[in-house]
Amino acid sequence: GGAHAQASLRESGPQGAREVWRRRFADPPRDAAERGRQARFLLSRGFSADVVSRVLRSASADEASEL
Repeated sequence: GGAHAQASLRESGPQGAREVWRRRFADPPRDAAERGRQARFLLSRGFSADVVSRVLRSASADEASEL
């Protein structure tokens, strides 16, 4: 079914990665070491490096905009 394909696509894309990241970490990386740890976690879940970097970048941007 088309709906199922959409759901799995969303899971593997930036939205899915962001949801997984938010459930696991909630806070943006404070430093390079933490960023690396979060990136490795997402990569191990099967997200692409491009998606991972986008999620972490937008997490940090969200944090900055709230200050």
